[in-house]
Amino acid sequence: MTMAQIRSVLIGAGAASLLTFMFIQQRSVDPRQHNRFIGNLLRMKQLDAEINRDLLSSRYELLRSYDPFVQKLDEIRKAGAGLQLIPLFVSGSKREQIVQLLKRESEVLSEKARLVETFKSNNAVLNNSLRYFPVLMAEATRAAAEAKDTQFQVHLTNLFRDILLSDLTSHSDLVGVLNAEITLIASDATRRPALGAILGNVRAHAMTITLVKPQVEATSEELNSFPTGRSFDAIFRGLFARL
Repeated sequence: MTMAQIRSVLIGAGAASLLTFMFIQQRSVDPRQHNRFIGNLLRMKQLDAEINRDLLSSRYELLRSYDPFVQKLDEIRKAGAGLQLIPLFVSGSKREQIVQLLKRESEVLSEKARLVETFKSNNAVLNNSLRYFPVLMAEATRAAAEAKDTQFQVHLTNLFRDILLSDLTSHSDLVGVLNAEITLIASDATRRPALGAILGNVRAHAMTITLVKPQVEATSEELNSFPTGRSFDAIFRGLFARL
């Protein structure tokens, strides 16, 4: 090999090495992009867990306001928007995989937000009835005592007891019993028309509790089992599989 040929080979090898180095530099991990993406993902996972915790607190009125739900869902949306800026070092099929995972995650979170709104609406109705029911029962019980109507008093006592038991028991099997007891209160109202208004309110709130409580329980369980955690974990795996 002549010196000219050797020189050409060396120049070519040098150029190839320079191009390889430049390519590696271009595809290297940018710490800022990496940290921003991971930070948004971790924040979304944390907020999702906090929403699940707040659901239980709200169900039993340990959390009196629904503002935390609104705030955290808004923060999740903002962090999700930040995830659309996928780090440049993620390319090819892995990038497309993360794009699809982010799309699925967005759909899951949208559905969860819809269920949160359903929970808020039903839970507000349920808690309202649970709050007023004892007051109405106290008034009706006084009226029954004044009328010396033992049968009426028994009906009220049984309904009050079973409403409380139902509220304290998940997936209560007292629905049939409660419906029968509500029917007896309707009969009492027919016998004592002067108490029609108060007994009408008693029946209305008892029916609301009986109907809405299972809906609140079902929505709570669906929200707690929602696949948001698995969605976040899949994005993590897709990202680090590239590194």
